[in-house]
Amino acid sequence: RMASDPYTSEAGVGMTFSMRPDGHYVAIDVVPGGPAAEAGVRVGDLVRAVDGRSVSGIPIADMIQRIKGPFGSTVALALESPPPRG
Repeated sequence: RMASDPYTSEAGVGMTFSMRPDGHYVAIDVVPGGPAAEAGVRVGDLVRAVDGRSVSGIPIADMIQRIKGPFGSTVALALESPPPRG
């Protein structure tokens, strides 16, 4: 489920991500109560695919376009959680 952006007609999932040097995207912030948090996304999770399409190595602008959509729409993220530290 998408959360609205008051400045555009597009919406996001309530997370910030960054591309690592190896080309993989990692969640660096998850908005409490946002769609990503409600879906169980955690800081440190790797985003492997969006709507079934790999995002490894794609430009960040393309990644943003794949995740954003009209308010109320859905997007499927394939995530990989890091192993527990111990």
